[in-house]
Amino acid sequence: TWLLRFILSNGAKEAEKAVRATLKYRADNAAMLALAAEGQEHPQKEAMCQLSISEIWRHPTLADEPVQLIRAGKSNVKRLMDTYSADDVVQYMNFQKEQAFLLCDEATRRTRRIVKMVTVVDMHSSRFADNDNRFFKALGRASKDSELFFYPQLLAITVGINVPSYLNLIW
Repeated sequence: TWLLRFILSNGAKEAEKAVRATLKYRADNAAMLALAAEGQEHPQKEAMCQLSISEIWRHPTLADEPVQLIRAGKSNVKRLMDTYSADDVVQYMNFQKEQAFLLCDEATRRTRRIVKMVTVVDMHSSRFADNDNRFFKALGRASKDSELFFYPQLLAITVGINVPSYLNLIW
């Protein structure tokens, strides 16, 4: 099932490149990934969650999908990026993806169907002025690496709730 996710995301010809990149990533980050496998939290979780409120809910959907809840309007991404490097933020995002991937893998093996995670972005109290390009670059990097390399076929859907009116203008 691990290889199947790579083939579905990258095609048969490109899957080998993605698998090799992932194996290198996993070797380079073995200590951090071991924490997730042991059910432990990221060493900077408490401090980072003060600024960027995001966590994997331990209560899956009825289809056994893990849920990542992001409280964008309660996060302070400008201060997050002033405090941490982009690499630190990407590593933390990837750690959460590892946690979700482990849950998806367990559910996939148990149910014998590919299980993916659901991300819910709660934008209550979100303001356009609170955004930060540095954060969006880090988010984009983590998302691209996740889908193409490290965690293919992880995300089922992202759902926005309490969406502010300014997004209607952008949409």
